[in-house]
Amino acid sequence: MKGSYVKGKELTADNYLTIPVTVTKAGEYTFYATTTNGYSFFVSGTFLNTGSYTIQAKGQGIPVAAQTDNIVINANGVDVTCTPPVTVNVQTDIATYTMVCSTISVYGTYLKGVALTQSNNITINVNVSAPGSYIITTTPANGVVFAATGVFSSTGINSVTLIGSGIPTVNENFEVTITSNTVTGNAVCTAQIPITLPAMTYAVIGADNVYSWHPNNIRAKAFNSSSFGPSGKVKMVSFNNLWNTNNSTTATNNLNGAIKPDVVLYYSFGLTPNAGLATALNNYVNSGGVLIYGTADNDASGANTILNGIFGESNAQQQIAGTGSTDDNVYPINSLQNDPIINGPFGNTGGEILG
Repeated sequence: MKGSYVKGKELTADNYLTIPVTVTKAGEYTFYATTTNGYSFFVSGTFLNTGSYTIQAKGQGIPVAAQTDNIVINANGVDVTCTPPVTVNVQTDIATYTMVCSTISVYGTYLKGVALTQSNNITINVNVSAPGSYIITTTPANGVVFAATGVFSSTGINSVTLIGSGIPTVNENFEVTITSNTVTGNAVCTAQIPITLPAMTYAVIGADNVYSWHPNNIRAKAFNSSSFGPSGKVKMVSFNNLWNTNNSTTATNNLNGAIKPDVVLYYSFGLTPNAGLATALNNYVNSGGVLIYGTADNDASGANTILNGIFGESNAQQQIAGTGSTDDNVYPINSLQNDPIINGPFGNTGGEILG
């Protein structure tokens, strides 16, 4: 049973009955689902083949009374008995209320491809001026929807919990719009759904010392759970080290293997790149991998090996050493407010210096 049913409110396209059927002989069909309360459901058509199907019987009419109705189903002239019986809860007259958007809270973990449960919900306070039934829902977005129906029996502030359903289809946060059926007008609020990224791995290429992504120094500070984790600035299930090496052959073999890291951290101090490694990195990047590469001091040829292997370019030049008040080669970062790298979860680097 889909949709909300309110006394005196005409059914719409959102009100329908889903019926699973098993067809043993192809042909025409007619389904009726009736009540004694002013509304019913109907669908007809033709099954071209045998097999399992789900059909939708569209609702029509206006519920007369607020009550629980038993649905009587008839298929091709034969009454169908369902266990348990199919029922519809018709709610009382619509309440007069307003949503308090500032009180919205979103609960639960949201992962792409994982179905929502009762723990995935949105709470919001509403201010009721006249008791009655309510319907508060979100417009469908990226595979999910949140909904709550019920009756406000008292005036004043009431808390409502919208239960989520569906399966997220994206790997980034998104906004949902909350609407209500209050007779004072459809008030609208918005809520942000925080997507948690799946478990990911990273690999380290280069000398594993204080000049690189050392496990007890830079790496430990950069990749701890407060930065990347279920409650981190970047919400994800986990971010774990897959492998480390300062041997180009091992790195090449690992990159060409079946299990690939999501991110490769390559600091070329202690491991000068060769053509084979550049080819492996080119294949890795072009298949969707993320490479963060840092050159060693005074190694334009190594940088050009990587640039040529991935981009077909060889424009790297020897760095200019800073002396006194002269800086090494440094470059200002553009102030692009909507760029997720420049202005990301750890802050805005626009206007800062890249060296």
